[in-house]
Amino acid sequence: MTTRAFPLRQSTARGLVAAVLALGGTAVLAPASASAEASVTHVDCSRPTPGDGSPTAPLNSIAQANARTYGPGDTLAFASGTTCTGSLAPRGSGTAAAPVTLTRYGTGALPVIDGGGAPDAVSLTNQDHWRISDLALTNPASTLARRTGLRISATDGKAHRGYDIGNLVIDRVAGQTSKNSPTTEDFVQSAGIVTGASGTNSTLHDVHVHDNRISNTGGGGLKIRVGAMAVKGTGVLIENNTVKDVGGDGIIASYADAPMIQYNNASGVGNGAYPFSGGNFAGIWVLGDHNPTIQKNAVHGITRMSVADSQAFDCDWGNTGTCTIQYNF
Repeated sequence: MTTRAFPLRQSTARGLVAAVLALGGTAVLAPASASAEASVTHVDCSRPTPGDGSPTAPLNSIAQANARTYGPGDTLAFASGTTCTGSLAPRGSGTAAAPVTLTRYGTGALPVIDGGGAPDAVSLTNQDHWRISDLALTNPASTLARRTGLRISATDGKAHRGYDIGNLVIDRVAGQTSKNSPTTEDFVQSAGIVTGASGTNSTLHDVHVHDNRISNTGGGGLKIRVGAMAVKGTGVLIENNTVKDVGGDGIIASYADAPMIQYNNASGVGNGAYPFSGGNFAGIWVLGDHNPTIQKNAVHGITRMSVADSQAFDCDWGNTGTCTIQYNF
């Protein structure tokens, strides 16, 4: 295996010059194709009184959004330029043809979901077919713990599938930064975005993580685990993400069949508001996978060393088949 220089795609090369987090832009609310029964639930936490979820009378709290169950083609949308505090855990599942969409409505700054120190700012458990985009997630706290911006979990021994996670801005998540005992598992479960499969035969499939900007997240940037050694998830694609100044691993894909990690930019890994504090980390790496590929990524500016690893790219424990690391910078 070798790591070779290769001209990066234009978007990745620009990221080397300036990986700037900007909460803003214009949103176009575009729910997935769905049946006539599909609905849009609006949430505006700046409103003084709760409404029915319509555009003129939106819900005004995370608790109200969590109380509803969303089905195929439904959309849960947060008002641009607003902040909601609490742990968002919406219920329900979509279908491959009509996923549930979690996004924003209106124009201006991205809506912020502030976990307020909860384990997760946003979480899905044993749910299928969600499209999540155009939100700003944060989860600061005065002490470090097992903590994420977004967590997607399979825990019931079944296969769950269909996750499109894109265009999120995740900043300041007070995840655990020490991989040493007794906080090893807390570190493993902390990052900006974490997916996980626990329990016999639990798996996640068709996981597309793309175009996200992650910074200052304790534990790392992206940790995409979709199965176990005995049964692996499939359809993992991690691309075009910018990870900067995170207190742990930049990007990990684990327990997947043929995961692809490409066109990502990771810089300052180990640093940030919650800097790495113990054990080991690396820039972009894979473990427990079959035929993984790491290509056309850039990792740079690793100035904080750990007791082992600290390299840009790593094919680590438990991989089978061919581990391909090519055309990276």
